[in-house]
Amino acid sequence: MGEVKSWASILDEATRQQAEVVSRAPGLAGHLALMPDAHLGIGATVGSVIPTWSDTIIPAAVGVDSGCGMIAARTDLVSLPDDLRRRIDGKPLHGRRGSRARRSVGVSNRGYSRWSLLDAAAPEEDMADALARQLLRRYGVLCPEILARETNVPRWRELVRLLRRMEARGEIRGGRFVAGYVGEQFALPEAVEMLRAERYSEDKGRWVVVAACDPLNWVGVLTPGERVPATLGNRVAFRDGVPMCSLQGGVPVPLATLDPGTLEHATSLLLARPRRDREDGSKAPVGFRGRWR
Repeated sequence: MGEVKSWASILDEATRQQAEVVSRAPGLAGHLALMPDAHLGIGATVGSVIPTWSDTIIPAAVGVDSGCGMIAARTDLVSLPDDLRRRIDGKPLHGRRGSRARRSVGVSNRGYSRWSLLDAAAPEEDMADALARQLLRRYGVLCPEILARETNVPRWRELVRLLRRMEARGEIRGGRFVAGYVGEQFALPEAVEMLRAERYSEDKGRWVVVAACDPLNWVGVLTPGERVPATLGNRVAFRDGVPMCSLQGGVPVPLATLDPGTLEHATSLLLARPRRDREDGSKAPVGFRGRWR
């Protein structure tokens, strides 16, 4: 049985048994040392130091989920000096007078320990502005309903303040671009032009299939009816931008009143496996996005 020496003040039974198993590993020279932070690991004990016959010290064995970096070192200190103890505890070095002086110049009393609270890399307003621009590039038009499927975004009242500022600078436009929704709407200038062109365009019968996880899946959010769950494998078929049929759990679900021929065509698009092309050179169905098999 290998030898284990422990500097840990608290050592549970599972960690001790694991250390004994590691101490019997081939190539280990001498004893296995357990540091003060030793605890159960994946494959090997976390906080163990392994000496080998090749004059190599392994501070963190392969299979350990982390190397915490604690060591046990012998020093000539009988007790900690007062100034060092105060630094570890995060206390001021000069008593009340020094603390009062720091408060007078606006310096906060922060600890000197290893872990410290860091300031944010960027102000929250800058992050909100970046998110607002990202949403504008993604959707073209922003309204409160757009945020229904978004996570980790500011509230609409916070975005409105930034969007109004961008409108005042002439970067975006504000108004009522999409009917049926209450409240302010903001859009990129190019998105407004595309909406105007689409308003007077004729139906072309163009089909597009998107994954239900795609941000374009607004079925049941911006359109009437039930939502199509944004889960892997679900799809939605659109004709000229109108949701016609969905694939949910491998079963086609009509989203509008369709004749048998249209339903069959939509089902074939939804059930098709995407690939760019086939070996025989056949092309994907019209409107299909992705790779066609």
